[in-house]
Amino acid sequence: MVNTTITAPGAIVAITLIYLKSNNKQVADRIRLPQTFEAMDYVTPNQLILKVLARNLIMWDQIDCTNGWVK
Repeated sequence: MVNTTITAPGAIVAITLIYLKSNNKQVADRIRLPQTFEAMDYVTPNQLILKVLARNLIMWDQIDCTNGWVK
């Protein structure tokens, strides 16, 4: 049995560094964010922030200097 609380952060950082600024939508889509409140029970806060950072670092050119992107 794999303890994802321990292994997931390292895996997220590794995938992020491999695909940094690649704009590879397929990889970014594989890093799924919880879509419901019930799904939030299965993700730790540090995993959530790492996933958000990972998606945006992979899709670097999609970052805009607008209020809409920040929201």
